[in-house]
Amino acid sequence: MATPRLLNLGKAFALLLPLGLAVAFVATGVVAPDYRTYIAMVTDRTSPDFVGYLYAYWFLPVFQFLSLLPLPAGYLIWSACNIAGVWWGARVFKGNAIIALLSYQMFTVLWYGNITGIVIGALAVMAWSLQRDRAVVAGLAWAVAATKLQLGLPLGLAIWLLGGRHPRALLTLLVVVVASLALYPGWPLEMIGMMGLSNTLGSVSLWQWIGPLSLLLWLRLPRTLIGITATLALTSPYFQQGDLLMLLVLPVGWLGLLANVGFLYVVYGWDALKLPVVFPAAVYVRDIISSLRDRMLRANTMPLHSVLMLILRP
Repeated sequence: MATPRLLNLGKAFALLLPLGLAVAFVATGVVAPDYRTYIAMVTDRTSPDFVGYLYAYWFLPVFQFLSLLPLPAGYLIWSACNIAGVWWGARVFKGNAIIALLSYQMFTVLWYGNITGIVIGALAVMAWSLQRDRAVVAGLAWAVAATKLQLGLPLGLAIWLLGGRHPRALLTLLVVVVASLALYPGWPLEMIGMMGLSNTLGSVSLWQWIGPLSLLLWLRLPRTLIGITATLALTSPYFQQGDLLMLLVLPVGWLGLLANVGFLYVVYGWDALKLPVVFPAAVYVRDIISSLRDRMLRANTMPLHSVLMLILRP
């Protein structure tokens, strides 16, 4: 059987356009504020406790290395890693790479210089490694993904549960966590204290409108990574619209285009960045309909009472 090509003309364009945007940002003197902030934190001798740093502390050596480079060079490397992470994620998780790479979410990740694409790439490495029984590599990839705790930690757990529950992968993650605590005692509590739940800028979660009631969506326990990711997006206390990139690299089909309502930001400002909630909501609803349809097909040969139990089961 022929091996699918890594690149075609469409994917090559989808890779080159975001990379070209990153180069354009540098050429015009615009270096992503998030990236700039974290580099400043690890080089600022007046802030030895990294106040304001909101990623897991085991990733600090990466920022310390990047801080040795000129800011534009480090940003371009960071951007290339984000782009490669999204491309690899779409390849491993069978999503549409072109839709993901040309999405509003991809462009905002580059503009702000956050870590979402790298998290996605690490989750893809984790899933790929678990399929090949490379549990230690999977655990290290999980640690990289969990750098952004609210995204990589729960989705890594989902991939671990769905991928065979290899104990060595979990043990590897725990070793990384313990080592970071030995070097920086108490950092999780410091980070949680800085987060707060009042900020809703750029969030697509239902939590900002209905609070903990959004957690009721978990009563229908999703059984796929698509369902888990969509439910997490809808129910987290804060879920950045840029993190919808993770849902875009999954096989959601043309529903992924809904995420691009974020482009309305140029007209309506920050309020428009709440609108991409329609994307995970549509995926969630489609997942329910698909599940019910499958159960109805299986129920054709079952007694009536068994059919009712099958349909009503979460």
